[in-house]
Amino acid sequence: NYIFLSSKSLVKFFSKLFLKKNHHNSLVVKSTGYPRFDYFNKIVTKKKDSIIIAPANFVAYPDHTLVHNLDNIISIILNKFKFNVILRPHPANRIYFKSKSHETKIVNILKKYSNNKKFSVDFSENYSKTYGKSFMLITDLSGTSFTYSFLTKCPVIFYSPKENLFKTNYKNLNHYKDRKKIGLV
Repeated sequence: NYIFLSSKSLVKFFSKLFLKKNHHNSLVVKSTGYPRFDYFNKIVTKKKDSIIIAPANFVAYPDHTLVHNLDNIISIILNKFKFNVILRPHPANRIYFKSKSHETKIVNILKKYSNNKKFSVDFSENYSKTYGKSFMLITDLSGTSFTYSFLTKCPVIFYSPKENLFKTNYKNLNHYKDRKKIGLV
């Protein structure tokens, strides 16, 4: 009978939705905040020497993914800067990164950088350690960009290979509108 949501705007949205569906009699919708943010804000990491690359689900968004240029992005950072690179694949795409049966461009990228001490891949469920040691995130349109920004107060670079198409498809979404509030496109 209860639904707990992270913000007042979500409570408002879902309350209207349930009113339309006539499910409002016994349902209580409450804003509880986002407990993971409270936990993460207690983590203190002094050494921030990494850049996270966190692509969105490239199967769901094949026209907007940075995966097609992943090798080039990693190479530039590792060869021209002193920063570490942490690749954090989208959970839905981890099979493409882990499975040896998927002899794909992605598997080849992982093989290419596997011996580089400045490169790592984070498949963990808990992103707090990875986020804590980074000073910037590079993504395409992943929602983790906002989580990262709110938790770390660090900037995000949005890699948008087809910005005009992205704008056409998503211009009315807050996700599109708010990108420049937390970083650069």
